[in-house]
Amino acid sequence: MTRLRLLVMRGRVELVDDSGPAQLVQVKVLKGWTQDKVPRLAEYGLHSNPPAGADAVLLFLAGNPGDGVVIATGHQQYRLHLQPGEVALSDDQGQVVKLSRTGVEITAPLGLRITGDVTVTGNTAFTGQVRANGKRIDDSHKHTGVVAGSSNSGTVL
Repeated sequence: MTRLRLLVMRGRVELVDDSGPAQLVQVKVLKGWTQDKVPRLAEYGLHSNPPAGADAVLLFLAGNPGDGVVIATGHQQYRLHLQPGEVALSDDQGQVVKLSRTGVEITAPLGLRITGDVTVTGNTAFTGQVRANGKRIDDSHKHTGVVAGSSNSGTVL
């Protein structure tokens, strides 16, 4: 019976060691019982480092406390509330990539950096300052010494 009770347990993340090939988690399972260096499994391609205080679900193979894995983590304080069918990635700093009912929403309070080429097909709308090569490209972008006339400047290179 003891082994059956130990198959699946809940705990709280205390520390995470993300330096090796497997992420190792220290989990407080019960009062007075802390399990050290428990491997944490995550879905391929999805990576995270749960903060201290995150909830954890542990699976102990054959009910053996020496052979456990963390199979799920979540943090109630940082949980997003989503509509049915929505999906999101988020962190503890308020950064969110959300596949919402109305489209893709990116919230990046720390700024957004894109590395690589960007191709946009469709209409774009910007609020705030837009810069290209350090130059503002909005209504305040003016050229001096231009003589008005009926000609245009030609094609963009």
